[in-house]
Amino acid sequence: QDDTVENLVRRIPVAAGDFHYLPAGLVHAIGPGLVIAEVQTPSDTTYRVTDWGRGREIHVERSLQCIRFALTGDEPPGAEGDRLLVTDYFSVSKATGLGADRPKPLPAGQCTAIMFVGGQGNSTLCHEGRTEPQMTARPGDTVLLPAALKHPTVLAQEDCMFLIITLPNKNR
Repeated sequence: QDDTVENLVRRIPVAAGDFHYLPAGLVHAIGPGLVIAEVQTPSDTTYRVTDWGRGREIHVERSLQCIRFALTGDEPPGAEGDRLLVTDYFSVSKATGLGADRPKPLPAGQCTAIMFVGGQGNSTLCHEGRTEPQMTARPGDTVLLPAALKHPTVLAQEDCMFLIITLPNKNR
């Protein structure tokens, strides 16, 4: 109620290219000047424990019902190599461009989101279907790929970085 929650949370320095896992219920804030790629399960609910002086509504009682008070480890579950995170709801992997002459295969047979998070220039998403077999994407774009696409790939600039977000495949 007295807007001193900042004294109770841990500040974590961030740098370009960092990945941080924030499970549901973890109190968090994004610092000034940051541009982030946020992957989350859909929700229309946000409970603010503070508003950092912006004047928006805060929700102290509701927040206290949802906050994850137990400390969580800083290592994301399922992290290994380019796989950044595996949860029951989605997985996140990172990839880099291999050059326009070396296509990067994307997951086939499952709904996939591709978030282009770094680099210069455009990349091309391709698949073997007749309808719109190519589309261009640039850093900052997110593209949803339906599961029905055959052999989706990215033809990317060498310095391109993108995230591959997939849903769990319950049938496999």
